Amino acid sequence: MSDHYLMRFLHQEIIIFVRFGFKKNVEETQSYLGILINVDTLGILLERKIRDEEEITVHDFFPWHNISAIRCRKN
Repeated sequence: MSDHYLMRFLHQEIIIFVRFGFKKNVEETQSYLGILINVDTLGILLERKIRDEEEITVHDFFPWHNISAIRCRKN
């Protein structure tokens, strides 16, 4: 998927599926729901809310080599 294509989904909600553990030969995929706020040649930046004692907004960077899939809904 090209950076240009994903730019259509900036500031919209997406789900990203990320691979972890490949250095230890343990494939685990986790999903994150958030707002796509940036796309570049290194990866994507997602704004999402986490819940602790109170709701906190964080910005998470995901490099392309860890991304398995991105699910976008076009309205």
